[in-house]
Amino acid sequence: MAHFPCTYDKAQHLPANTFVKTGHSFAGWATAAGNTVKYANKTSVKNLTTKHSTVIALYAKWTTKKCIVTYDSQGGNSVPPKTANYGDILTEPAAPARTGYIFDGWYTKKNGKGAKWDFAAHTVPASITLYAKWTPIPYSIMFNGNGHDSGSMAKVFCTYDKTQYLPANTFVKTGYLFAGWATAAANTVQYADKASVKNLSTNQNTVITLYAKWTVKQFTVSYDSQGGNAVPSETAHYGDILTEPAAPVKTGYIFDGWHTKKNGKGTKWDFANHTVLASIPLYAKWTPIPYTIVFNGNGHDSGSMANLPCTYDKAQYLPAQGLRMKNKKPKRKYEKARRIL
Repeated sequence: MAHFPCTYDKAQHLPANTFVKTGHSFAGWATAAGNTVKYANKTSVKNLTTKHSTVIALYAKWTTKKCIVTYDSQGGNSVPPKTANYGDILTEPAAPARTGYIFDGWYTKKNGKGAKWDFAAHTVPASITLYAKWTPIPYSIMFNGNGHDSGSMAKVFCTYDKTQYLPANTFVKTGYLFAGWATAAANTVQYADKASVKNLSTNQNTVITLYAKWTVKQFTVSYDSQGGNAVPSETAHYGDILTEPAAPVKTGYIFDGWHTKKNGKGTKWDFANHTVLASIPLYAKWTPIPYTIVFNGNGHDSGSMANLPCTYDKAQYLPAQGLRMKNKKPKRKYEKARRIL
């Protein structure tokens, strides 16, 4: 600023200050560098000296600017703002927390852009906002067959807040259908096959195990009584041991159990040991009853006839008549063998 000529007993307005000090506000004028403010900016002054041609020096006084440092936690817990002086080195606040994320410092722009603030070296240049930078945690999912017979599944790597589709199940358990995934072996199904999942863990590098859940297959066991009275079919689960139904009845036949094929072929079903492996028909096996025909001479004089063994449902010819009575001819209808049932 240029020298400013004055005259004794004449009031004079000081010129507006044109000095600039970065980070400071002009407070006024003092009569010595170490003194406090005596004259405001553009104030009226008079009779600053009584000596001719004296040069009076006035010293600019400065006030350090107050700055507001705002912390934008970008989804983390709130961090209060701080008032600091221009040029201050800030004390780093306690790190904020955000579920599923790792805090990676404060930046001068959002999303980790701009400069990362170095609390050991950076000084406050003005009122500023610092933004938290977050990195989503990684975690992984492994799959447990939970009693499976075959198959395997690779681990899946995930990132917090990012949707992940579960792979199609490749485990196999004989006699069972895959029902979905549970978070514990004994829990109920929580995720379907190939379901989308998200945020299964909030801890870094955690391994989440999903357990296959199985539904036992249901089968129909039908009973074909092969001419006997009807026996109702039943529903059974894979691996069940069946309760033997009441034996059917067929006139002239003895029931001889249930078989896996008609006419007593295949395997005879052992109700104490065999288990259901699929939907199956079981067929009744029948054995025709045997019976015997005995011949009575009914007053005959001589001759004899052997007993005749027969089988139900099988045609049988009666033997020729071998009995005789005195002075009588045999009746015609018994003279020759006769086909009977």
